[in-house]
Amino acid sequence: MTGVQLRSTAQMAKSQNEVWEKVSEYNKAVGASSPTGNLKAAYEKDEVQSQIKEYMSILEKKLKGLNDVVGAVVVINDRIALSDLFGSPHLFSRLQDKLLTSYIMDAIVEEGTSKLTLTRREVSEYLSRLLSSEKVKDTEDGDVEIYQIKSEKVKGTISYHRGRELHLNSF
Repeated sequence: MTGVQLRSTAQMAKSQNEVWEKVSEYNKAVGASSPTGNLKAAYEKDEVQSQIKEYMSILEKKLKGLNDVVGAVVVINDRIALSDLFGSPHLFSRLQDKLLTSYIMDAIVEEGTSKLTLTRREVSEYLSRLLSSEKVKDTEDGDVEIYQIKSEKVKGTISYHRGRELHLNSF
């Protein structure tokens, strides 16, 4: 169980029961327990906190001074696990720490190889497939529209506010 799977269930299944089941599986994967069954237990384990700090230090150094970052394509175990792309650098920077922490948790849970053979070209091709995939309107609430992205290889959501892209993610 990974955070990517949890996130996918939350966004695509629309079933709170399925989400709670995935949270339980996620906590079990990191050896955490919570009387209320919340995800916070996984993040609060001392050993997990230590690993998060170590990874975060590395990622913060890589991002330092980059003011035009609008998102991330996350590669875990030499495969694209997910992507988060925002409509502006400001939106990404506001959520950056929370997002990086969630990506780190996925890396911790998946434990595997640190070998990376995936190329920039493969990442670009992934993004091209993502951007050209079929989009089906899911919900509309006032000025916000959310579409599901569906294809054989890519799933995700894209949200707009008054016609302007806010967030595109895939898993």
